[in-house]
Amino acid sequence: MLRRKPKPIESNLSEDDLTLFTEIAARKQLSPELLLQQIIHDWLEQERTNSPITAISPAAEIHLSQECAVLLANETLQQFTARIQLHLIKQTVANEGGMQNAAHRLSIHRCALSKKLSRLLRAMNGSSSNNTTPPLADKIIEPEILATT
Repeated sequence: MLRRKPKPIESNLSEDDLTLFTEIAARKQLSPELLLQQIIHDWLEQERTNSPITAISPAAEIHLSQECAVLLANETLQQFTARIQLHLIKQTVANEGGMQNAAHRLSIHRCALSKKLSRLLRAMNGSSSNNTTPPLADKIIEPEILATT
């Protein structure tokens, strides 16, 4: 594995900050470059945690029904996975109290969840060009959930 030569760190740190930075690097037995990488990594992790998509409170587990463990007769793999995902979305919407909260819980933007829901409904129907709701969808997704997409 080739290692690149570290570039010198350019900064606008005050003399006091630079001294403290150097002392911390020495105390942690890290090169200044590695310490800076660690600081940046820790900061980015904190930013990820605080982002609107990932900053969710610890959520309860979402349990799916027993019928999700069965491949139905004449059901394709695509239809099966679509059905499971639809059940998951339905259960999450019910648990979280709406599409916006469900999208937040599933770490997906609300409009992306709506588009995914439409694609899944088409997949269950076995058609990619038909934009109508398949008959099976009424048994899986309540009309109020469909109306919010």
